[in-house]
Order: sequence, then C-alpha cells, then structure tokens
Amino acid sequence: MPLIKIIGLMVILSLWGGGGAVYGQAREQVASVGNCSDQWLLGLADDDQIAALSPESVQAFSYQHQRAKTLKQHDDSLEGLYQIKPDWVLHLGWGETLMVSRLKEMGMTVHSLPIPQSIDDMMTTLETIGRLLGQDQRATSYISKLSNLKKMTGQLGRQQTALYLSPSGISTGRQTYIGEVISLAGYQNYLDSEEELGWSQIDLEQLASDPPDLIVASFFDVQQGMADSWRLGQHPVIQSLKGKTRFVHVPANLLSCPTWQVLDAVSLINNQQYESLNKALRAADSRLKSQGGGR
Repeated sequence: MPLIKIIGLMVILSLWGGGGAVYGQAREQVASVGNCSDQWLLGLADDDQIAALSPESVQAFSYQHQRAKTLKQHDDSLEGLYQIKPDWVLHLGWGETLMVSRLKEMGMTVHSLPIPQSIDDMMTTLETIGRLLGQDQRATSYISKLSNLKKMTGQLGRQQTALYLSPSGISTGRQTYIGEVISLAGYQNYLDSEEELGWSQIDLEQLASDPPDLIVASFFDVQQGMADSWRLGQHPVIQSLKGKTRFVHVPANLLSCPTWQVLDAVSLINNQQYESLNKALRAADSRLKSQGGGR
C-alpha cells in the first residue's frame, strides 16, 4: 500500500478514536453531575461534546434550561452514567461525592473541582474547564468580560446600599459570592456595616427602621423547600418597604451557581443606572467576537 494511503488511513482511524481520548478534541463526550456542573458544561461546550446532563439541567433554576431540553439527560444514577460511557465526567461542588468516588472506582475519569467562591476563583475555573474541553477561546472571552467588569466597577463610588433577600430570610455579608455580585453592581452591601461574614438571618426590625436603598430579591421564582420558609415576601415589614425602597428581582437561574451568569445578574441589578458600564461591556464583547472569541 502506498505510503500516502497508509498515512491517510492512520488519520481516519485517529479521528474515529483509534488513538484513545485526548482532552479537548471535539469527539470527546462529557457528562455533568449536578446543577453547577451542568451550567459550566452548557456554557463552555458545544452540543456535540455533551454526552448527558443531570436532571436538574432542565429545571427553572438552570441558566440554559431550554437548551438543556434539547440534549440528553442521565437519570442521576451510577448505572445510568456508566451505561452512557462518557469519555469523562465533570463535577463541581461538595454534593454527589459518593457517586463520584464510585465512578472513579469503576475506572471512569472524573474532573472534580470546587465551586468558585469569588470572581477570581471563577476566572481560574473558566481557564481550567476551557482547557479540558478544548474551548480556550470561549473561556477567555468570559474571563475578559469578568475582568473588565471588575476594573470598571472598582472605580465606582458606592454611595448606596443594597441588601440581598432570599425567600427564607437568609442574606449575605462580606466574603461571599453574592456579596461580590452586589459590589460588582456598584452598591455597598447593606450588611457590610454590621461586619457580617458569610450568610446570616435578616434582622427585620433593623430593616424596618433603617432600610437599604435597594433590595436584590432572588429565588422567589422557584418554589423549593418548606412552604413556610418561602413566605418572607408577604411579611408586613417587606410589604411596608415597597414604595420606600427599590426592589430588583433577579431570576434564580442567574444566581443559582457562580458562573459568568453574574454578567447578566449585574446588568439586571444596575439596569440603566450604569448604562455606560453596560455599553462598555457590549463594546468589549463585540471586539472579542470579531477576534474569534465567544459563542
């Protein structure tokens, strides 16, 4: 057989997978375990790279739930994932640890990463998953947008306060992802003055006597948990603030997982108050697309 035909045959066999899976090639099939893993896979992978998503991917709190409905979902079982036989599995967070350990015991490759706790963490995770999927340009475009957002909002004077409000009455102080979202939107976190770290219960008496300029409400569009814990929005104190304090509702699918969805969340929170910031981000996005980045 002529040498040129042998080389051609070797190329065809390698494209069919005869040489084994190599991270980043389009033929690789990747499955995700858990909602946050779904979001990262949906955001960075092409459809033909996605072997299966978790059942949570089609729920309302999933950022791309409509797109997820056009893709395959596994049944969230060890057997179901094993039958799909993806080239590797993406896992973020602290849940599904038993399944992940069992998958590894069965010889399946699992890339397990911590959930980002800050925008800087998010950019590092973007770089890592982008490299694994062979989607470095797409990841770089998101990183550039996040970096630009941090730089621009870092120059804004935060004169007004904003409080994050969830249906269960839990809010967030400093050193949390949601706290950073409030800062990125150009507001001072209402709880920063209390030196609150992490998550804490809202003090309704304080809220009534000294309300914030803005309340950022989220997760009121998805009904989960005990019914009583989802009635805070009807509390007399919250009702009394309407007309005195501005309210912005951020859909759960923008805050359910720390990903680049924060760009949409920030845009929604600041709305037209920082329209120049939004125009700058759109201009940066157009430049990146013209250079071959982004979706």
